Amino acid sequence: VLNLIFRRAVIYSNRLRDRVEELATLNKVGHLLATSLENRFLVANIAHATLSLVKSESGLMLVFAEGKEKLFQYAFFDQEGEKLEHQGDEGQKQLAQYVMSDRQPLLIRNARKEKIPALAGKSMPDCTSWLGVPMIIHDEVVGVLAVYTKRKRAYHFDQLRVLTTIADQAALALENARLYELATVDGLTGLFVRRYFDQRLAEELLRAQRYGSHFVLGLADLDNFKQLNDTHGHQAGDVFLKKSSEILQKNMRDTDLAARYGGEEFAFILPRTQLGEAQKVAERMCEEIASTDFSLGGEKIQLTISIGLAGFPESGEGKVTDVIARADKALYLAKREGKNRVILAPKVGQRI
Repeated sequence: VLNLIFRRAVIYSNRLRDRVEELATLNKVGHLLATSLENRFLVANIAHATLSLVKSESGLMLVFAEGKEKLFQYAFFDQEGEKLEHQGDEGQKQLAQYVMSDRQPLLIRNARKEKIPALAGKSMPDCTSWLGVPMIIHDEVVGVLAVYTKRKRAYHFDQLRVLTTIADQAALALENARLYELATVDGLTGLFVRRYFDQRLAEELLRAQRYGSHFVLGLADLDNFKQLNDTHGHQAGDVFLKKSSEILQKNMRDTDLAARYGGEEFAFILPRTQLGEAQKVAERMCEEIASTDFSLGGEKIQLTISIGLAGFPESGEGKVTDVIARADKALYLAKREGKNRVILAPKVGQRI
């Protein structure tokens, strides 16, 4: 009897310890999801937090339903939490859509042997065990959080409970990120709006002054854009703005920041970067835009861009308006000297 009591006490103690560890981890997850309102960082945080709790050598799939049309976006992650760029498991996508329509979790212990109504006559998933839960906000399903693995019977009630808790937190975090994006991101180009950019520039200047670091401000303007609009129309101009902004973003790091600063004018901040490094980045942007054939109704149109750069502290200390003014004058010189080029604002003491 004593042995039986002791064994049960050990079992309950282990269960209690595991539950305490789980709750502590979920608390950390909540803080982690609250650390960023930018979608790309938030999604990565959700992936890492979920996989750290579920384990079982799992991968992760995150599904978003965007807009009134419910357009699905799928993101797959490996067991290390690294995003898989070319993953397209049709079977798992079908399972996710079933979870969204059913509004209930779906647990599959062995996809090779179970009869799965959601996959009747459709592609089988490239996994053996699968667990997906809906993400619901304001009684509306906004996505699905799912884990998968090649192992049989890898998931049970504990994983279901954990995944449901994370999904509830993730749904709220993603909704906050969506509202934040509506307020800070330009709808056409996907770049930040000017008001937000100005705020971040002020923060970057203060950080650089306090810690003695470097950063570079760039102002860029599409050449002859008014003529292009007059010739081909504003809708064509919007297409060129969007494609140009994609090229700018492609040449920037995750820590960099780009904004639509005016009609056809862009701005970007390169933190912890000196002028020489920033010049190489800006020249890549110029070269790629100039070498891209923008097609319009079968007609190929070449665009170019001019960029002015002002570095801190190379271009002098002062206010945000001083840094902007120097970058703006450098941009003016780039235009005056023939366009399609990068001009650096002079260093302290030199005249522009």
